[in-house]
Amino acid sequence: MKKILIIILFISGYLSAQNFVIVKVNGDVKAQIGISEKWQNVDNKTQLDNNATIMTSKNSNIVLMLGQAKIKINNSSIVSLKGIKKLTIDELLLALAMENLINVPDKIDKTINSSNTAVYGKEINGNTKTIIDETNFGIMRLNGAKQLAENGYTESSIVEAMETYRKYPDTKSLTNYRIFFADLLISKNLYEEALAEYNDISALNLNDKEKIHTEEKINFLKKKLLR
Repeated sequence: MKKILIIILFISGYLSAQNFVIVKVNGDVKAQIGISEKWQNVDNKTQLDNNATIMTSKNSNIVLMLGQAKIKINNSSIVSLKGIKKLTIDELLLALAMENLINVPDKIDKTINSSNTAVYGKEINGNTKTIIDETNFGIMRLNGAKQLAENGYTESSIVEAMETYRKYPDTKSLTNYRIFFADLLISKNLYEEALAEYNDISALNLNDKEKIHTEEKINFLKKKLLR
């Protein structure tokens, strides 16, 4: 019961209504809007709120306005617009706790419309099918999460990354992304959470530069936590 209450309280705050204005679209940008699982082309007249999910293809991008804030989503990314939200540290900690509490089998993201390994859209407005494997879909989600951080939504970017790791477990082996988001935890002074991440990262197949970086961060975090 406590678990359910925590999840409800977080979701009710995280999914508050937000309306977005499209400023500019370059290249091939599509969206899933509302409860629809179909991808549709996006232009300056498309209406978007936080129920939408944006997908940018290679060499494409979109610029959005949320109130007075300008957000640019670059190529090869998937961003759920609900993730474009300022969170406090307490809200971030609550979201991380919620991820730890979730103890259900992994579910395929709603943006995947397939029962096999990894189609992220059966049909896009009658055009040729677009197929990528599940790992690549996860990478596009992680690209989107990184861009949340680049647009100033660091806390939300961490939440999106952790959710992606859970939904697409193969992405947990992508060391460059794992290190990027672990460093974001450090930037928010979440040393225990960052140490847990780096301890996991240390068991991955790291190159020499990543090994040095990981060892340095683990030593740094242990010293911080001993104070």
